[in-house]
Amino acid sequence: MNLYKYHNNPEQLDGYEKRAFRVPELAYDLAMEKGKRVPEAEPAIMRNPYLAYHYAREVIGDRWPEAEPVIMRDPKLAYWYARRSHW
Repeated sequence: MNLYKYHNNPEQLDGYEKRAFRVPELAYDLAMEKGKRVPEAEPAIMRNPYLAYHYAREVIGDRWPEAEPVIMRDPKLAYWYARRSHW
């Protein structure tokens, strides 16, 4: 499903697609599908340390300071995030 097809026209979003901006997994899938940052989806993504780490790594390609406190809640992810701190 193309979750961002109405991204520029939010009044046409159906109920499922509106959930993409509230559900971390759907928000992450939306960003991955789009291939670039989706600011509307970032608050939802930041609620999940695993998704926040992978969003920083795969979509942003750099540090994501706003999400660092969330990523640091998971010791393994914190380690891998810190190892990539030379981005």
